[in-house]
Amino acid sequence: MDKILFVTSIYRTGEKIFPIIPELVKHFSVELLTVNEMCFDYEWYGNKDLRLQFFDRWGDYFDESYETSFKDVKAGKLDLTPYKFILLDDLRPRYNLDKFYDFAKKCGTPVIANTHGNIGKPHIPNGYQKAFDKVFVVGQSEYDRDKDNVPEGTMIKGGLPSSDKLKDIDKTGEHILVICNFLGNRWGPFEKFDRKVVVKLKLKELQDELDLPIKYKLKSREDHPYPQKDFEYIDSISHDLKYETIMDIGDDSELIAKSKIVISHGSCMVFKSIQKNIPTILIKELGDVALFVDNYPDLYSKEDDLLPIYLDKINSGVDYSDFIKVSVEGGFTFTSTEIYMKELLKL
Repeated sequence: MDKILFVTSIYRTGEKIFPIIPELVKHFSVELLTVNEMCFDYEWYGNKDLRLQFFDRWGDYFDESYETSFKDVKAGKLDLTPYKFILLDDLRPRYNLDKFYDFAKKCGTPVIANTHGNIGKPHIPNGYQKAFDKVFVVGQSEYDRDKDNVPEGTMIKGGLPSSDKLKDIDKTGEHILVICNFLGNRWGPFEKFDRKVVVKLKLKELQDELDLPIKYKLKSREDHPYPQKDFEYIDSISHDLKYETIMDIGDDSELIAKSKIVISHGSCMVFKSIQKNIPTILIKELGDVALFVDNYPDLYSKEDDLLPIYLDKINSGVDYSDFIKVSVEGGFTFTSTEIYMKELLKL
């Protein structure tokens, strides 16, 4: 059985493909390398250490596990020559992934990466032959965006394996899910989520109409390792709302499936609610619209009259199937894992 190396560097990036691990071990002897934020000598910056959940759920599948720096790998503490290929959870040539790729190339071992997420500008060319040889992208729309920028055969459409389990989770409409990007207590490249945005989004009016609690989903960030400050900031801008604030969560599928409506920036997380045909309203000022800008029907401005839009989507229902078919390979049928593995086994 061929041996491969599974490299995970960031939980939030890798979680999209973690569900392929049980399938990988049916075909390969799989060894694990944890680097960067997935190393335990790296101080976790959120409110719950998701590395523990990773090892609790997936750790027993690996024949060997290594925790080391790329510097140590290059120094020969981990030989890369025995592996048929290396499967990497990211594609960006940073955090020494570029040096790791150079060393793998010297060892004659190809590196297969995975798209980072919903990024606006074409990012595949930036990593090609700098961090990877081939890369899995989410779907046709991401593929089409970069197909003229890299050689044919570089990109592989693999979908979102982490979304497949949604097929078996019922929608229950128990809360209003608000996914936050950059909060108003820090710097950010997009408009920040603050009290003015809370008012603009008509969250109080929506809550009064639906009589449901709000669930804020925050993103833990390495460059802002202050989860308690973020929780307190949400408290300061939500004094008239009934809400709960969540940051690190190992699997967000249940959280999403229980949502009556989702209000968000262009997060990769919202592909899940869109796949479940849960009304999902994206606010373009709050994040990168990227893969949503051309085909997604519910992209709005915070300046729009949002309350009647929310209520119409809830009452009339939504059908996002056309968008999902071009955006997430296997997303319409919840078969991304099967498609991903079929493509991987061709390599």
